[in-house]
Amino acid sequence: DCGQDPEAFYRVLKSYPRAVLMGNYDHDKFDYASVERYVKEGGTLYVEQRSVDLGYVPAHVPGAKGRLVTVPAFLPDYFRDSKDSWFPTKMAKITSGDITFPEIAKIYRSVQDELMPVKVEGDVQWGVNRSGKGWFVWLMNNRGVTHYPGEDEVIDASQASVVKVTDRVKGRVFERTVPAGGWSFVEISD
Repeated sequence: DCGQDPEAFYRVLKSYPRAVLMGNYDHDKFDYASVERYVKEGGTLYVEQRSVDLGYVPAHVPGAKGRLVTVPAFLPDYFRDSKDSWFPTKMAKITSGDITFPEIAKIYRSVQDELMPVKVEGDVQWGVNRSGKGWFVWLMNNRGVTHYPGEDEVIDASQASVVKVTDRVKGRVFERTVPAGGWSFVEISD
């Protein structure tokens, strides 16, 4: 967030091996020095070219080869420049999948492949949490559900997703079929 204490901002930022800098910023309040320090000290920062062009982040940080990654754009221009309201128009386009963000998806896939203790393959939303015994992987299938306000939910059972979860540490593989509009989980013990 812009305008917070620079040392506090840096402490939070440095706890992440990679960071994605998105959005619009108040240039007068933006903590340029903390972001540059983060990259100099080993963090990897993904930014849009427009953030570099506007002077929010440097085009180059000495000694940080490959850790300041510039992408053309996180958001498509037609979406960014649209005068549509966020709610419900833009959010409906995002949640329905009408609008996708391929640059963000590519970054998150690379982070997932590099840092996560599991690999998840299949068309689901998922997350992983540390548990007392190992890892808890939750799987949600948002496909195949039609629901309009005031109407009953309609579920297309043919939209079930077959998911493969691989434990990167021990190489174990778990398969689950996640029903349309449903969820499942995998518990992986250490």
